[in-house]
Amino acid sequence: MTVIEGFKLAIEKWCSIALLCIAIMANGCAAATAAQGLVKDENGTLTMAIDIGTVRINPDVQRLLSEQYTSMLIDTVTEVASLVREHFPQFTDQLTITIRTTQQDLDHVGGVIGIAQSPESVDIDIAASFSEELAAPIQQSLKVTLLHELHHIERGWTIENNRFGPGIMIAAVNEGLAIVFAEQVSGIKQPHLSYPDSVDKWVEEILALPVNAPYETWMMGTHPDGRQYIGYRTGKFIVEQALRSGGETIESLTEKGNYEILFQTGLIDTNPLALSKVGDDFATSNQPGKAIQAYTKAVSYAEPALQTKIEQRIDLLTHPVTLSDTEMNELAGQYHSDRMDIKVSRDKSGLYVQLPGKPKFTLYPTDKTHFVILEADVSFEFVMDEHDAVATLLFNTPGGTHRFTPIVPAM
Repeated sequence: MTVIEGFKLAIEKWCSIALLCIAIMANGCAAATAAQGLVKDENGTLTMAIDIGTVRINPDVQRLLSEQYTSMLIDTVTEVASLVREHFPQFTDQLTITIRTTQQDLDHVGGVIGIAQSPESVDIDIAASFSEELAAPIQQSLKVTLLHELHHIERGWTIENNRFGPGIMIAAVNEGLAIVFAEQVSGIKQPHLSYPDSVDKWVEEILALPVNAPYETWMMGTHPDGRQYIGYRTGKFIVEQALRSGGETIESLTEKGNYEILFQTGLIDTNPLALSKVGDDFATSNQPGKAIQAYTKAVSYAEPALQTKIEQRIDLLTHPVTLSDTEMNELAGQYHSDRMDIKVSRDKSGLYVQLPGKPKFTLYPTDKTHFVILEADVSFEFVMDEHDAVATLLFNTPGGTHRFTPIVPAM
């Protein structure tokens, strides 16, 4: 070997070593970039600020996942946060996403489940049976699950401070919106949430259910006849039908009432109870003209008892009872019972009632002391004493009447 050849070989070896060092440094920088912003608190929880708030990774997840997969998890959460902001520019920036492990068998849902606990918090559970060969499907499931739960936050469909009334159809449409949003944005289909050709019959079944029908039978669990996730799959069908009707996007449907969305499918054109709920949706979104049209159509198909109730709704809008500032001030306040406290508040538009864990509902007066809300089949009666002050508030529900007394502020 000549001196020149030896020198060339040395240069080649040096270049190889240099390239290897550069690669190692690049990988180190990538890992540092992924971890940048992560802070471990006194409980061992990793936290990081993201576009929509904060992500928290519990110690049990850190023990389960290697640094590589923890980095993958963070990347997925960050990506989803950006996607949600893109579709809903006004999305909150005060959300906390907590990622935990669970011993539940989650194989049927890709190893990940989530829950929109409140308008400020989402919990994500990863199966403790996680293994490296499941990393790719779990990453996909994490993306879909996060998109689903963050849609619930945008919609207001949360466990605490839920802004919707009860009923399986309410739940079905809300879940359908989240399913379709997650599938559209991620491009990932969820086979277990597909629906059969006869799904329109499921719509009829759900419409006929009582308002307190068991959630575990019709939504999350297995029906006695063997069908699973009936409400979820029916809701997906309803939303996709509404989108097929034209002129709507998943973002625009997110702003509409549940029965208003159902109305757009053409599936309830002769169902008086459903049509009356369409009217309720229009009324609560300050569209009285459309509400009256829906109520009027419902009356034409209704039996006498329901017809009377719907006509009362029309009367609320066409001949509204008005209260003076003094009268509203007399009714506003905090009320107490052995079971719970409720709050009656007011603004220039009228009176509102708020029950624990619920948002404010508008109180529609039928006279000076009797009120209804449109979100549920309940009413409120203020019983006045001889001094025209509230002595008792009666909360009338299908299950009975609950008595509340005013809470007198401390002097």
